[in-house]
Amino acid sequence: MRLGLRTASPSTSFTGLLRCGRCDAAMTSALGTGRTGKRYRHYRCMHQQTKGGRCPTGLLVADEVEAAVVTQVKEIAARGDVRQRILSIGGAATGLARALGPARQP
Repeated sequence: MRLGLRTASPSTSFTGLLRCGRCDAAMTSALGTGRTGKRYRHYRCMHQQTKGGRCPTGLLVADEVEAAVVTQVKEIAARGDVRQRILSIGGAATGLARALGPARQP
């Protein structure tokens, strides 16, 4: 399997990569505007649009989802072999090496 690399805006960072934990539908990012006019980003399950009906997951705050994903990726990528594989796919060119930090020694 190969991951396609793309340049993503912050509002679409994980669109197409995340899956809903409840129903396994794709998660997509969206922008919203609150009652005060403040703009916010969130992820939502595509179940409603693709299969009809609502998913109990609801809207997830994008900053929280993205922080959790980055934390998990950093933990996994701390293993030297995994880190090297990630970087060989193209992470070095995208600045991912800096974001992942140094590899841990076993």
